[in-house]
Amino acid sequence: MFNKTKQAAKILILSSLIQLLMGLSTYFWQEVSGEVIDYKNFKQSIPGTMVGRSHIGGYANDWESLNYRYTFNTKEYQSSFVGFYLPFNNHIADELVTNDDKVRVFVFPLFGAVSVVKQGVGYALTLVLLGSGLSLLILVSTGNWRTFPPNFEEEKQEKTKYVSLRKKNRRAIREERRAKNYKKRIQD
Repeated sequence: MFNKTKQAAKILILSSLIQLLMGLSTYFWQEVSGEVIDYKNFKQSIPGTMVGRSHIGGYANDWESLNYRYTFNTKEYQSSFVGFYLPFNNHIADELVTNDDKVRVFVFPLFGAVSVVKQGVGYALTLVLLGSGLSLLILVSTGNWRTFPPNFEEEKQEKTKYVSLRKKNRRAIREERRAKNYKKRIQD
């Protein structure tokens, strides 16, 4: 079990590093002009609550989706990948979409089907992946790891296995003593 958990931790850490490097590499991708096909903005608001006599305000998330078309090396591509960010509060309409439904598209030079409209990396996602991986790795390496929910059947089997080993060892020790005593009697 620990090996699988360590592997999962390593995969989380590796994926966070890959995401960070890919996001940073977008600053070196080739820029082309694209056309917006569809843009949707879904507002999700969470109302405030009263705690005691104070009011804690709510907040709103902007879930945005953007479909765009672009031409790279005489081939036309269509994508909806915004960038290496979480899919909310990116403010695509404010920052990226220009007049006449045009958008700047950054294309990976070696593979034209990979593109983003927002350069950089979402550090929140990278930190969450990295933190999760490091936490798992620390938990497993310190030995403070326990499966949840606990598997009582495995514990019972381990206890009975140790008890039966103790009984076998006791029997073996008794038989060795009997054999030694028998040899001494024969020799005397």
